[in-house]
Amino acid sequence: MKKIVISDDIKKEFIKCLVNGNYKIDNFKLSEIETVSNYIKIGNKKFPFLKNITIFLEKYDESILAELLLSDNIDELIINYQKNKRTTNINDEIVKEAYNSLRKKWGYKLIELTNTSVCPYCNRNYVFNFIKDKNKYVTTVELDHYYPKEKYPFLALNLYNLIPSCRTCNHKKRNDDRRHLHPFFDDIDKELKFSLKLINSNFYYSKEGFDIEINLVNNNKRAENHIDVFNLESIYKKHKDIVLELIQKKYMYNEDYLNELFKKYEGTFFKNLEDLMRLVSGGYVSDSEINKRPLSKLIKDISEELGII
Repeated sequence: MKKIVISDDIKKEFIKCLVNGNYKIDNFKLSEIETVSNYIKIGNKKFPFLKNITIFLEKYDESILAELLLSDNIDELIINYQKNKRTTNINDEIVKEAYNSLRKKWGYKLIELTNTSVCPYCNRNYVFNFIKDKNKYVTTVELDHYYPKEKYPFLALNLYNLIPSCRTCNHKKRNDDRRHLHPFFDDIDKELKFSLKLINSNFYYSKEGFDIEINLVNNNKRAENHIDVFNLESIYKKHKDIVLELIQKKYMYNEDYLNELFKKYEGTFFKNLEDLMRLVSGGYVSDSEINKRPLSKLIKDISEELGII
């Protein structure tokens, strides 16, 4: 749920994934790129696109190809595109084939480059890469089109429209057009906050004694939609056992005991207090690391509320 920053290096790797694998692109600057429907020109060298991507791009005016692939101002792109209609007819099969040529390669690369281990939409499911065979790399991530490619086919290969997500989140929003938070543009961690609602005095030993709520921090309509589109309220109620453990740890690990543990094991088990808090809470508790382990956003917010961290 931490914002994923798309650096220039990531953009360059994205371009490389679009190019025919028989051609290797060396170091280059983004400002040097010239896009044509069937190749990218860098300096005096031409690098052909993958076949299915070439077929896709040939349907569009060459003057807007760079924007279709790399523009981060998607709303403006949609307005300009719909106004000028600079394309010939394009069918679903062409869009699908072009996207499939990129999907597995870029999904794997994106996870690797952004150091993301957890779905940025829900912070609940792992998305990771692994080696299936000797030379075959596989990823569990799916690329969600924030703007559906069925409705906006010209955005099917736009870098900022390909969001790494778990299968559950990708399929949850397929028939939902509501605008929700965007992991490349929004810091979701700062828009949503998990909190504890006590129901009765049994809260410290029974899941029936409390509830989990998700609150809006900035009264953002897209944040409200995000909770609803991905069904976060219902999903996170299934993890009350994690919160119950945190409540119990609040009483078990008092400040004196934590200080004693840190003093005893500093330099061996713990490099810093965050290491100790991760052990105690079971999740990453710093804002910058919550994309590393499932449920870290929930654990961090509740731990802060309880005063554990």
